[in-house]
Amino acid sequence: MNFTQQDIDRFFSKVNKFSDGCWLWTGYKDNSGYGRFWLRKGNVKVHRFSYELHNGQIPDGKEVMHVCDRRACCNPEHLRAGSHGENMYDMKIKGRANPVRGKDKKNAKLTETQVIEIRNSTITQRKLAIIYGVTPCQISKIRTGKEWKHLPQQQRFSFVESRAA
Repeated sequence: MNFTQQDIDRFFSKVNKFSDGCWLWTGYKDNSGYGRFWLRKGNVKVHRFSYELHNGQIPDGKEVMHVCDRRACCNPEHLRAGSHGENMYDMKIKGRANPVRGKDKKNAKLTETQVIEIRNSTITQRKLAIIYGVTPCQISKIRTGKEWKHLPQQQRFSFVESRAA
């Protein structure tokens, strides 16, 4: 991406360089703590902007990883390109993986018992959604195992009478 001098000046006006080496973003941060920066094409993450400004285009299929593990940091020396798998592995070995799941998530509306009931029910998705106070889409994700993956998927058996010929 081509950046104008005005883009670069605006970027550096919101960067605070600390003695520990991190360049912390002082502008807007999203709910996850990543700095965000408005450019012509929309809102971009500042660590990605900084990476491209100092290193060129991010390689296809790569993400920009923080070596320092500070989401608001945009020091190009603390950033490197890596695959999604590398990024997830880095997060896991550094103990930053989020092990909270199921009913322990702060926004969980269901219990594990309710999820098992939903998976074993023959009631329609729409009716289950009303009963449990969630959306039909959520019911579908539970039944297909896309949500609540840590619970064993129940096997549904359909018994069909075989007719002797």
